[in-house]
Amino acid sequence: MLLELAIGDAYGAGFEYADEMIACNDLSRYLKHPRHNIQPGCYTDDTQMSIAIAETLVARKKSNQKDG
Repeated sequence: MLLELAIGDAYGAGFEYADEMIACNDLSRYLKHPRHNIQPGCYTDDTQMSIAIAETLVARKKSNQKDG
């Protein structure tokens, strides 16, 4: 699930909050955002936060298994 989230996030990063980019988007490639310095195909902080949450949940589960 995290992989799919990262792929979708990287795809959408090129035109997030950039209305003028949606018109030229033909779904065939990753696009560079017109205002943000992020390379096409890179995921954003949205994916990074999801990874951090997943790591926290896994760590908590491991901690609970040791205590129980």
